[in-house]
Amino acid sequence: SLSPKEDALLDMLDGEYRGEKVVVYTKYRSWIDRLQWLTENGHFTERKFLRITGNENEKQRNENKRLFQDPNSADKSRHGAPVLMIQRTASRKRR
Repeated sequence: SLSPKEDALLDMLDGEYRGEKVVVYTKYRSWIDRLQWLTENGHFTERKFLRITGNENEKQRNENKRLFQDPNSADKSRHGAPVLMIQRTASRKRR
């Protein structure tokens, strides 16, 4: 089941903000992981989620930025306009 915040976000993405690119900031990477899992498994929305967290390497982050900024991204994707999920505080990797 969805939390009230998840439910509200997904309702806005497929309602009021349908067809619009959206950037979502959160400090919880686990929330990004959960939303990505929900969408990849066909639950609740068809929107494509792109992510920028401490887990992606520079190449992945740059590709996600490029995909989000592409003016034709909504037209080319069967998923509609993308949602960019950004973790506000990227985790630091310990050596």
